[in-house]
Amino acid sequence: MLETLAWPLADFSTDGLVGEADRIAGVVESFRGRLEGTGLLAMDPEEALAWSLADGDQSRPVETYVELGETVLRSIADVAGESLGIEVEAGPSRLEETTVAGCLIGTHAPPDVVLLSSRLEIRVAGQWLSAELHLLMPPKVLSRLLRALAVGVH
Repeated sequence: MLETLAWPLADFSTDGLVGEADRIAGVVESFRGRLEGTGLLAMDPEEALAWSLADGDQSRPVETYVELGETVLRSIADVAGESLGIEVEAGPSRLEETTVAGCLIGTHAPPDVVLLSSRLEIRVAGQWLSAELHLLMPPKVLSRLLRALAVGVH
């Protein structure tokens, strides 16, 4: 993880993001229940293809990329759920081929939702690929999660 930023969705800016103006290959996953929110794993389409071809069934690169993205997003949600002592209910993952802003707007989240954005590097077949992780959470959910994580650190 290279960098993590947080702000209200209403203040979202695409400056410096992989998909600031370009189309991205995004895997979107919704979470329901006590850990409500939405996750987005965004990559340049060529890098997403490289990852899926290196780590999966080469005859199904799109499905493989969605499965890889789903694994990343659900792993993060599972860790958050464990920290809060709750089960995570995940919806189906889907591929979005638009901009990061387009994916986030497409969630129809209210403007007070908090957006956590991280830039990542994924090492695949000897090369580093750039990715972004975006998590949308209501302020009360993020507050509970941060309190749970702070207790775990002490």
